[in-house]
Amino acid sequence: MKNYVFSIGIIPVQEFIAEARRSRDLKAGSVFLSWSMAKVLNYLQQNSKFKNVKVILPSFSEKKIKEKGKLTFEEEINRYTYSIPNRASGYFSSKPDDAKTVFENLDQFLTELWHEFSEESKKWIKEKDHKFAKQYLDTLNVPPIQIVWVFTERDLNKIDATNLESIDKLYADIKRSRPIRAWQGAPIAKCTQCGKREVIGPSQSIKEWREWVKKIFLTKSWVKKEYRIDENERLCQVCFLKRLAGYLDKKKTGSTNEITTREWLYRIEKLEDLNSVLLDLKKLQQPLDMIDQVPWFFPSVIRKMKNDEDKKEILDKIERTQKKISNTLRKNTHFGIAPKPSDYLAVITYDGDDMGEHSRKEGVSEKIAKFAEKIFSYFSDENSRKGEIFYMGGDEGLILTPIETVMDTANQIRQGFSNLLGNEITLSMGISIFHRERPLGAAIRLAQYAIDKSKQFFENYKRKNALTVCIQTASGNVFDTTARWGAEWERFRNILMMLQAEESKYGARLSMAWPYEVERSLISLLNADSEWSDHEFRQAIKTEVKRITFRKLDLKNGNSQEKQDRKRKIWEEMFDINDWMSVHSSENYLSNLSSQLHLLAFLARESGLKNFDDSVKLEVHNE
Repeated sequence: MKNYVFSIGIIPVQEFIAEARRSRDLKAGSVFLSWSMAKVLNYLQQNSKFKNVKVILPSFSEKKIKEKGKLTFEEEINRYTYSIPNRASGYFSSKPDDAKTVFENLDQFLTELWHEFSEESKKWIKEKDHKFAKQYLDTLNVPPIQIVWVFTERDLNKIDATNLESIDKLYADIKRSRPIRAWQGAPIAKCTQCGKREVIGPSQSIKEWREWVKKIFLTKSWVKKEYRIDENERLCQVCFLKRLAGYLDKKKTGSTNEITTREWLYRIEKLEDLNSVLLDLKKLQQPLDMIDQVPWFFPSVIRKMKNDEDKKEILDKIERTQKKISNTLRKNTHFGIAPKPSDYLAVITYDGDDMGEHSRKEGVSEKIAKFAEKIFSYFSDENSRKGEIFYMGGDEGLILTPIETVMDTANQIRQGFSNLLGNEITLSMGISIFHRERPLGAAIRLAQYAIDKSKQFFENYKRKNALTVCIQTASGNVFDTTARWGAEWERFRNILMMLQAEESKYGARLSMAWPYEVERSLISLLNADSEWSDHEFRQAIKTEVKRITFRKLDLKNGNSQEKQDRKRKIWEEMFDINDWMSVHSSENYLSNLSSQLHLLAFLARESGLKNFDDSVKLEVHNE
């Protein structure tokens, strides 16, 4: 019997998760990956041919892996608290031939897991006796994910970090050189969700498939009434199974529409003027017994549901009640709340920098596990309005948040990481902000683009440790801004707080016109990045920005001199952090500053929290 070190991973991760149109698709995909990895690790631990199995990375006890490894998928999605990362390394003892046999059997084991997942996902369809499923939802023989593994003899004379470093290199080589599976396509339409696999239905010809769609698919009442699939959706087996698997979660998973409204709704529920109207709304929606949480504050959502004649009368009453809420907020601008929620929400993705190297250091793996626990506790019931976790695996995660809370949430994650792991280990983050009616998968891919940009960010001879925020508007326009963690983003959050309906500790609010005026003053200078190294040039810009800021700050109470003193204090503590603009930090600083101002203006304009002032006309977007 010999001693071995191993590394194992499930791929693809981001691509598989991003194949999502709804939040339930996203959750099902994330849970499936975590559930599969727990099963695989438990399979290795409990295998009679292996001895002394110890998972080093991630930091999970044998007991915890065994507990998660015994769960069915339905049990896992209903108690989902922590994702087991898609990559693990550790030790075991075994005979050479036995070790090879066990790892070679992992492909078959993963196929069996996919079959188990498929059967659990189809429970609801079998209960409803949908005949088309029996014919066209046979389990795929090959699962849509793969296992990459490698093991080699362990050198007992070397420390853990050295052994893990060597196996990491071998794993990377295997992953890069693995054969790519050939996909045997069919002459029919592609899935509207993943765009890769063929849709459910007859696969012999496009004509046969179209006839099947007209005759069977569109006439099924469950398409319109159960809301598990939209009328115009055409899903492949994998995406359809993920959609069904999401409904094994007994909790009312927040939809993108519902998550968008959370902070806005939290604020209006505190208003006495709306107590009775909100109570009426809750009573009206009870008979509908919707399987998902439905935000009744978007007229387009109500109109879409009115296609169901059985619910039209109740929906008319809900619509009238919703208008009462909007009118009350429109008349009472001092509430600082927009007549309806924002149409935008955010995806946050984050990942520790160079964790392959850092995680091999003593104690780091345990600290990463504590960090993940802290993030989960942050989104407890009390803070659930701030966002919803969809994937959490050690130093990486994916969270959906309302735009009103996205910057504070991002800062909380970054601060929690630094508090536990220190400043030597850094965290990169990508945020995508998108319209609630756009596909979720596209927003996830945009967030992945943003985090990739953060990891490539270069400033002052340092890479990574940055945040990129990328916005895709309803019309499809995209813009982004990147900066290192620190003074830039701290200043950004301070300004955003005052632009929204939040009073600072100085009792000040900032006009919504501030970012527009500052950006306008910079437009003529955008080609002057090369002059940024000139100290006098920077100071002149800073003086102009300070002048605009003093003019656009609205302070309550106090005489003229007292207000002027408070404005200076606000400038020094909330704007002029680290002597703003005095340091020659980047040749592209003016361009980056302009992008940040553009982002500030967008977040302030689209937020459900409003700082109503005379300088900017409130835009109420009618649907």
